[in-house]
Amino acid sequence: MGQGRHPRVGLGSPSASIERRRAGPVRLQYNPSPGREPLGEQMQNHVVAHFIDGRVVKGQCFDLSMVKPVCHVQQQGGGALEVRLTELKALFFVKDLEGDPARQEANRLETGDRRGVGARPMEVRFQDGEVLNGFVTGYAADRPFFFMVPADPDSNNTRIFVNRAAVARVAPLP
Repeated sequence: MGQGRHPRVGLGSPSASIERRRAGPVRLQYNPSPGREPLGEQMQNHVVAHFIDGRVVKGQCFDLSMVKPVCHVQQQGGGALEVRLTELKALFFVKDLEGDPARQEANRLETGDRRGVGARPMEVRFQDGEVLNGFVTGYAADRPFFFMVPADPDSNNTRIFVNRAAVARVAPLP
């Protein structure tokens, strides 16, 4: 093989299943190896959609993309709802759709929290007065959406997709 050339990848080679990454929706599926039990039925993206107008919808979302204007939430016991991202306050990815309404979230960032590696600690104040502290990656004031991870490591929220239009202020935390 000459210099600068790459070996050909055949259909039977381990590299044959590697596909080129492209921008598009986040689709998570868990396909267990033959003979192994799946972790639950399938990886679920449980979400609670909070809309700017106050509506709340719970279900699963498999097609969220920052480059598409809509996503779909498969509602519990119902059909799929098309959600315009511009109508969202935030889309909360959760461990459990029921959560614990009585639980008080810790809004303090712990030093050494590994979830914050490569992220910036920020306070997000929504126009409706709600305040969330957490770790933000890829934030730019001119982008319409961003993701954050809540400060509380025991939170029911695992990550939050925030609509910048629903935010009154974003400020760095010390």
